[in-house]
Amino acid sequence: MNEELLGLIYFVTFIVGIVLFICQFQSFFMFKENHPKAYKEMGSPSMFGKMFENDTSLMKFYYKREYVKLNDKKLKLLCGFYLIMQITFLVLMLIIIYMFIDSF
Repeated sequence: MNEELLGLIYFVTFIVGIVLFICQFQSFFMFKENHPKAYKEMGSPSMFGKMFENDTSLMKFYYKREYVKLNDKKLKLLCGFYLIMQITFLVLMLIIIYMFIDSF
């Protein structure tokens, strides 16, 4: 039973990871096209390049909910969904770690 459950959790985690990647790509595009000032304030992040700097500036923007100030309904929904998916991904990863440790 644990192997089947673990396989399902791996699959769901993989799907959530893909959704996170797509959401992040879409948010970069929306920031760049619709809110260039906010995009520049974040350090002009991109999907590739200075990953750590991009991630920290973007995560601060998400976690402080600064996207709400931009009055963009689509961006607000996307960023809120992105945060929920990040929490889901974190929980799934913790479950995988727990199940791995518990198997010994």
